[in-house]
Amino acid sequence: MTAILERRESESLWGRFCNWITSTENRLYIGWFGISGTFNFMIVFQAEHNILMHPFHMLGVAGVFGGSLFSAMHGSLVTSSLIRETTENESANEGYRFGQEEETYNIVAAHGYFGRLIFQYASFNNSRSLHFFLAAWPVVGIWFTALGISTMAFNLNGSILTNL
Repeated sequence: MTAILERRESESLWGRFCNWITSTENRLYIGWFGISGTFNFMIVFQAEHNILMHPFHMLGVAGVFGGSLFSAMHGSLVTSSLIRETTENESANEGYRFGQEEETYNIVAAHGYFGRLIFQYASFNNSRSLHFFLAAWPVVGIWFTALGISTMAFNLNGSILTNL
């Protein structure tokens, strides 16, 4: 038993992950056939359709990763501009009571700082338009991804660089 533990500790993180994902002792059992089949599908799909150069794929990636980035930046700005500070004896969630009408954080201070950090028109002064943007950006990105997959189903490659 000791020899097995020593051998596993010297194994790389990738090796431990591969052993876990292909083990039948977890609920997410995929197996090597599923992994190799997925990678084979992605490589063949790229070779036949050049999806990485498709405009809808690019917009989908920008939507999903951009939405993640915008949400992380918004969360950082909100937590750094809370109006009511909490002590170490209470949760940070105590700054908000369900149904309260007043805002928990100062949006003018937070996004005024963000406007000076990036550029003036990158910030929002209206909380509703800001949260609509945070919700709509990744949704529209996923729509573009679905459009890209749909056009690939009909072999409409739509590549920007067709002669390369």
